[in-house]
Amino acid sequence: MKKSKEHSSVWNSRSAFRLKSLCLVVCLFGLILVLATRPISQSSLHGGTTGGDKSDGKVIPKGEAFLSKNKPLDSGSTLREEDSSDVEDTEDLDEENGVEKTAIAAADRTSADDDGEDGAETEKSETVLRQNPDGCDLFTGHWVADPLGPMYAYNSCRVLSQPQNCQDNGRPDNNYQFYKWKPQGCEIPRLDPIAFLKVMEGKTMGFVGDSLARNQYESLLCILLQVEDAKPTGNRNMQRWYFRNHKFTLIRIWSSFLVRQSSEPFSYAPDDSTKLFLDELDTYAEYIPRFDVVIISSGHWWMRKSAYIVDGEILGGYKWEPNVTEIDQGRAFSMAFETALRLIGEIPNYNGLIILKPYSPDHYQGGQWDTGGSCTGKTDPYSPEQAPRNSFNDMMRKRQMDALELVTKRLKTSKKRNGSKFTVLDVFEALNYRADGHPGPYRSKDPNKRTQRDEKGRPPPQDCLHWCMPGPVDTVNQLLFEILKRQLPKQMQ
Repeated sequence: MKKSKEHSSVWNSRSAFRLKSLCLVVCLFGLILVLATRPISQSSLHGGTTGGDKSDGKVIPKGEAFLSKNKPLDSGSTLREEDSSDVEDTEDLDEENGVEKTAIAAADRTSADDDGEDGAETEKSETVLRQNPDGCDLFTGHWVADPLGPMYAYNSCRVLSQPQNCQDNGRPDNNYQFYKWKPQGCEIPRLDPIAFLKVMEGKTMGFVGDSLARNQYESLLCILLQVEDAKPTGNRNMQRWYFRNHKFTLIRIWSSFLVRQSSEPFSYAPDDSTKLFLDELDTYAEYIPRFDVVIISSGHWWMRKSAYIVDGEILGGYKWEPNVTEIDQGRAFSMAFETALRLIGEIPNYNGLIILKPYSPDHYQGGQWDTGGSCTGKTDPYSPEQAPRNSFNDMMRKRQMDALELVTKRLKTSKKRNGSKFTVLDVFEALNYRADGHPGPYRSKDPNKRTQRDEKGRPPPQDCLHWCMPGPVDTVNQLLFEILKRQLPKQMQ
């Protein structure tokens, strides 16, 4: 009897142990199953949060937040391209849900690779204001004859906007296509589109700006499409081209002022004025983390009637009389670039190359685009001694350069600085010599357009701001490539 009780006790003990063990195994299996099927957050995929507050995917006032790298580049964004009589619109590109998955994947891989390689090497934002290797000043020089002519024909590029297709629009001369830029102290090679694609292989480049940014963007596309076809996606406000063979994505985002703008009523600002929030970034800021290289520009939209707003208060305006005039047009322009450059330079973990393209000189004489200004009769470049000086153009360029210098100095001591690099594509002087390179009155194919002065001596309506294609704007991209070769040496190797 005693043995039976002892046997029963041992049996019960073993049964309890087995039951507990079974429960433990079941619990562990359940835990593993839960973890395996649990959705992984985007922040955990990229090492936690990226910093900054966000609200509904929008940039918070004062630009203290930015969108993470995983924000889709979709055609449904709030980016917009303004309609204007002096800014011609391109046709909408075909949309494929706004993005191409392959291009997005390539951009993500590029961002991840850069975070791993460059982040450890560069601890703070760097600035290279001018490219002077071996005494070569890329941006000081003169134009010389080029018997080879343009890198593409006006009728060989499907992305060329009609207002810049001067030959197709009936311009009788083509001398402006047969010049090349000769920098001081060196020779630069003709732009090789295959070499360009190899340097940018696996990377993403973005142009952010107005119609002049589009002008340069289309020029680069025309050059690259001569050697490799590409697939377009997106719309007029955000255009994307993906070069599959080189996994290179080229993007253009419209932002006329770089800072947030609004047409909605604000305080006592005139209803017909553009309200510019000089301490807040425009919506393009959300996409900057995707760009290995970004070219930023703005300029001639600042001639519009505007209210200048800082910290929720109107502190100035243009083409009207605000109660407070602490900020004039030039200072507002400078503040916009300070905001844009500083906040890009503070995006956590971003180590891209930020290229500032300064103000593009126009060549209106006798008035502006809407007051009878003209550039007709110019068929060859100016020499450096002949080039006209425009104090307003000079001032606007200086404001941009001062903003870049100020921001880079402040970032050196900022705890928020990232590993990005700043440089400048300073083609101001080179383009100032090219009054011959504008469309002038040849802005459309209209056979009845007026190209000569009327009986009262008034010039025809014309464009003396944008650039004919092919034309001087192609040289801007030649110089852009020289910068890339100097700033991206690993890719060249």
